[in-house]
Amino acid sequence: PQGDRVVTGVAFVPVVPVIVWNASDGRRLWEFAHQGDHISAFALASSGEKLLTSGRSSMSLWNVATGREERRFWLPSRPPLAIAISPPGGALVFASSRDGHVSSWDALTGAATGSFDLGRELLASVLLADGRRLAAFTRRVGAGVWDVRSGQLLRSLEGSLGMLPAMVKASGDLVAACGKEGSGMRPPRAVVWHSRSGR
Repeated sequence: PQGDRVVTGVAFVPVVPVIVWNASDGRRLWEFAHQGDHISAFALASSGEKLLTSGRSSMSLWNVATGREERRFWLPSRPPLAIAISPPGGALVFASSRDGHVSSWDALTGAATGSFDLGRELLASVLLADGRRLAAFTRRVGAGVWDVRSGQLLRSLEGSLGMLPAMVKASGDLVAACGKEGSGMRPPRAVVWHSRSGR
């Protein structure tokens, strides 16, 4: 967020760590890796102070300033497709796996705080800015917004059925996705929804 750090990584490639670089001079500051495991996903907190990485069986929360691992979280299912740190302050961390299982933990204690199932195969997900809602794109059913505490579907996103998102982002109450629709030859498209109205 301050523009003085760049984070790079490659998912599902053995021995390749997540690296934090100094943006002004290109120096490599820290490397974050799961010993004996590949990194399947990583996420930076909105403050830029914490980095979350995941492997096959666990996630680690790192201090970007010191390079030290602060907490480890054990995963209940398959390696996560998407992970996130809730704003503000990064009080919770989340993991969403391809089978639609979503889990959350307390970032300070490492204790599990809840889980729920989307009931469908997950393609992509993103945590909204309030840290209380998750937008998820699923196969055959389309996209929706879920309450991360209760697991309740709050809103479906209109016109999302059949979209295969290559990238999903959120800003405030807006959800944006870019990807192809179905298996046809139509070019990819980018769509923006309001998460509260679904339009």
